[in-house]
Amino acid sequence: QDLKGENILFMSPSSTGDSFGDAHYIDLYQKAGFQPNILLRTNDYESILMMVAAEEGISIIPEYCIGTLRSVNNITFRPLTYGSLNTKESYKYDASGNMIEKAEYNSSGSLRWKETNKYDSAGTLIEKTKYNQDGSLNSKTFYKYDSRGNRVEKTVYKGESTMPERQTVYEITYRD
Repeated sequence: QDLKGENILFMSPSSTGDSFGDAHYIDLYQKAGFQPNILLRTNDYESILMMVAAEEGISIIPEYCIGTLRSVNNITFRPLTYGSLNTKESYKYDASGNMIEKAEYNSSGSLRWKETNKYDSAGTLIEKTKYNQDGSLNSKTFYKYDSRGNRVEKTVYKGESTMPERQTVYEITYRD
């Protein structure tokens, strides 16, 4: 019922709509008491993601397609568990395509946790901050890199502590 009235961008392995997956999802819509308004039927998930980002409709896509979200703004990923909403993950990206915020919400829409990322001018991750559901600081992680862009240090602080919980230093040997 949550999808009633939505434009559906339907991912289908078949252009004719006669695959097992097509029949399964159409049957789910009909059991919910409505015919879906299918705006587009395609096997091109990148086109679907772009149209979702442009707010042309919504889609149910396989989990393996989620990796492409890193290059698409204005997308919200909501994992489904046996057809019902389990959690909602929200992603925000900067103009360079770097993920600057990720948040997870429970099925009632309450925040579970949030993390923010900061990048240097080259687009390299330098800081990750994680927050608890009440907005309090969970942890901060700082990253350092060598002149070649290889990570050489990772330092994690828990909560408001000024003492590192753990620090990892990487030893890199170059064979030029």
